Amino acid sequence: MLRNVRAATPKPSGVTAIRMASDHADETIVSEPDPLGEITAFAVDPQDSRTLYVAGVKGSTAGLFFSHDPGNSWERKSSLEKAPRHFRILPIEIACT
Repeated sequence: MLRNVRAATPKPSGVTAIRMASDHADETIVSEPDPLGEITAFAVDPQDSRTLYVAGVKGSTAGLFFSHDPGNSWERKSSLEKAPRHFRILPIEIACT
């Protein structure tokens, strides 16, 4: 599990700043490039643990992203009206007769 969380964080060489609230209870990592923005939800595909899904908000734009290479690269799957706080991946059943 820790391996997947690490995959959603930027590479150290891309970190340009760390913003902290006055009480240091929350911090935001600023990096370039930053295709995901603020991550609001994270899920691992139950059938393939190398496939990760992230909901992110950058500015006023929310999107759903996925990675098939444990976070090394991300692709936008779709735009969202607003960023979800939770989502889950449901296995698809295909029946052949």
